Amino acid sequence: MQEEFSKTRMAKRGIWYFMRTILIIALVLVLAVGVFITAMRISNIYIIATEGMQLRMNQILQEESLLTMQEYFTSRFLSEDQLLWENDYDDYDISSFDYRLEVKGILVWPWSTTAELTVVEQMRSISGKILESRIPEDADPDAEYPVPEWQAGEYRMHFVLQDDRWYIDRLERVAPAAEAPAEATPMPLSAEEDGE
Repeated sequence: MQEEFSKTRMAKRGIWYFMRTILIIALVLVLAVGVFITAMRISNIYIIATEGMQLRMNQILQEESLLTMQEYFTSRFLSEDQLLWENDYDDYDISSFDYRLEVKGILVWPWSTTAELTVVEQMRSISGKILESRIPEDADPDAEYPVPEWQAGEYRMHFVLQDDRWYIDRLERVAPAAEAPAEATPMPLSAEEDGE
């Protein structure tokens, strides 16, 4: 009788051990899949944010085609972003610019259909000249028309998942961007300092 009880107890222990092992393996697999999906979504959102904002800047400054922007932005964003349709740069022929976007934080879950990303944009340089047609007829021939300064800032970008693809849906300005630190320029030593 005791031998039967011992065998039953051993069988229960074996079943419990087997079930516990399967449960742990299942949890590890679910966790691994969740981490993989989250990492994939984060990388997709990062790429869409950086490439999309660069395309937006190209459209604002150099008036490229809006068709390519449809791969990155919702139709709502494209219709509501006033800078795409009217801005201070419409009067200028922008020859070059150095635009930078720094990603500060991202929030997305494996099951999410929306996401948020915090970015800081900076315009390191922008050059161009005013269009001849935009110079007033009575303007002084020596008058200068500098390219307007870009108002950089910190933004919260809102994304939506549509047809298994992420799109930028809204851009919310949070704060103006801090001034970029000036790059150090080495100064030549004077003759007195060189002799010391």
